[in-house]
Amino acid sequence: MAKKPLTNEKLKKLFKSNFALTNYAINVGRDYVLSGHFQHLDNLIVEIRRRAESITDDEKKEELGIL
Repeated sequence: MAKKPLTNEKLKKLFKSNFALTNYAINVGRDYVLSGHFQHLDNLIVEIRRRAESITDDEKKEELGIL
């Protein structure tokens, strides 16, 4: 059986710092709460990665701390 990676290992590689990752995760979570859609933590982590990888604007990446 393959070893399951820790929750934030892949996410940490997408961001310049843990603070940038934390701020981004808070904002994604806030979006879900405000929209009334509650997610399980595993789904939220997948969504954070998906959203971060889909940003193509370099200025927006710099602003959010995404590599």
